[in-house]
Amino acid sequence: VKQLIKEENIMNVTLGGWIEKEKQQSILKASLLHLLPSYHEGLPMSILESMSYGIPNLTSNVGGIPQVVRDGENGMMVDPGNIDEMFEKLVFFLENDKLRKSYSENAYQMIQEHFSIEAYFIKWNQLYKALLEAN
Repeated sequence: VKQLIKEENIMNVTLGGWIEKEKQQSILKASLLHLLPSYHEGLPMSILESMSYGIPNLTSNVGGIPQVVRDGENGMMVDPGNIDEMFEKLVFFLENDKLRKSYSENAYQMIQEHFSIEAYFIKWNQLYKALLEAN
């Protein structure tokens, strides 16, 4: 990849390697969209991290991703390998400020409601109460 970047004289791509938490936070705060074209995934931590910063995702509809990314609500999904659709959705997203803002707010809200420490605490508390009441 480094060689291709050099050969093609591509100036707007950076291969960050391992990124410390503070730098990661500044990169995420400056991001509009997280793009994850993939053929196979579980539930990628990168999707959860990006959404926790209010960054919508444009990703493939695979694995556990549809449990978090709601197409047309807090992000966009395409069939794996459908480059044309991914490009169309990317352009559509970048040209629509209102859509970006809505997806951003919804992405952040999804994480707060289902994946935050507070949300986990509530779920565990409910589970323990149900177990105690069952006995």
